Amino acid sequence: MSADVAARAVDPGRIAAGVAALGGQSAFAEEVRWRPMSLAFGDAGTAVLCAALDAADPAAGWDRVGHRFLSAAVTAFDELDGSLSLFVGGTGVLAAAGLLSRGGTRYAGLRGQLAAALLPTLDRVLATAGAHESGYDVVHGLSGWTAALLLDAGTPTRVLSAFGDALARLGPDFPQPGLAHGASGPLAALALLDRRVPGLRTAIRALADRVATAHFENDSWCVGRAGAARALWLAARALDDVRLGERAQELALLDTEHRTPAFCHGTAGALLVSALFWWDTGDERHRTHAARLCTRLLDAYEPDTVFGFRDVEPGGSTVDNPGLLVGAAGIAMVLTALTAPRPPAWPRLFLVA
Repeated sequence: MSADVAARAVDPGRIAAGVAALGGQSAFAEEVRWRPMSLAFGDAGTAVLCAALDAADPAAGWDRVGHRFLSAAVTAFDELDGSLSLFVGGTGVLAAAGLLSRGGTRYAGLRGQLAAALLPTLDRVLATAGAHESGYDVVHGLSGWTAALLLDAGTPTRVLSAFGDALARLGPDFPQPGLAHGASGPLAALALLDRRVPGLRTAIRALADRVATAHFENDSWCVGRAGAARALWLAARALDDVRLGERAQELALLDTEHRTPAFCHGTAGALLVSALFWWDTGDERHRTHAARLCTRLLDAYEPDTVFGFRDVEPGGSTVDNPGLLVGAAGIAMVLTALTAPRPPAWPRLFLVA
């Protein structure tokens, strides 16, 4: 099934059909509009799917397919409108190039050019990154930019240090604790930076205490327990805190039904989190939980639809979306990951590994 969904999600004809249908299907047509530079709803995201498929089967030619989508994203980058967003802007194109580079062995010139174009602007906005909600979040702000830079081992330590300092200044007083737009995003970013940048543990502790005691209404990656559980797990490793790790696992094992099979709000994102915990711990509880979520995801498969899976929006609309965040590409990546012997690289885009 993963191969079928992946093949549909990279098929230009099916993408065009899905994009054409979005306006009539979605109540959020402008938000899910296809943009070449977008990871969430565009060619950059499809390039990341190809990178995941290439890592799983390097001889299958997915690198060449990914190159075509990456080229479209880079062409759009040349007309950059100033957006630095990981999921709809420039840093997402950099992340896509990094994931397609086969561990940094390809696209060295392109990645250097993209970084050179982005870093001066990133440096200028660091001082005001926490001035509004999107200043720190994963989708548009500082936490997401950090994820993109951490995907490239060549990012200078001085740059990562500046990002760590900016994140550490934000403090724990966030309006909500979720990963995409709340406290768990900076927490995960700081915990991952801790491996390369010293002096962040006080900030990690403050944010971890905020997230560990928070209330969550669902198990989604974006605002629910699943994303927060991974942020706490990363923090527990950075702090060498066994109790915090146990709290992370408790959150990960709690369960609610999901409205949609898609990654952001739904089953696919929760399934990836559960699989990551299984890889990290070997705890049979996580394997059982992952199997339960996988069954739910497979039950949502609709072979007669354009992509095999459809997003279900908050108002109940069903949408044939080819994208990464709430569409078929993200689901295909999760299904492909389940057959891998070890965690793939791409979950760092979502700050869960």
